[in-house]
Amino acid sequence: MISLTACSLFGSGDSEIPLSVEQRTARIAALHAAISQDHETLEALITEPRTHDAPELHENPELETIATRLSQNERELAHLEAGARNEAK
Repeated sequence: MISLTACSLFGSGDSEIPLSVEQRTARIAALHAAISQDHETLEALITEPRTHDAPELHENPELETIATRLSQNERELAHLEAGARNEAK
């Protein structure tokens, strides 16, 4: 096991779980895929034609959910990749 940890594997930042190199690599790949999917979904939401009676985009609960998840995933990815770079030194 390596000392690198991932905070959000189980949703809470309170518990940290040591990851093996294989687990870290898999988690990084999963985060890249999830972030890419969220970017595609956001693009679709933003570019979707609106009718005059459609609610405002900022009122869309899906947008808030995606934005929150995207921020969390990007922070976790940065943490994991920084740890991998530091370990490689």
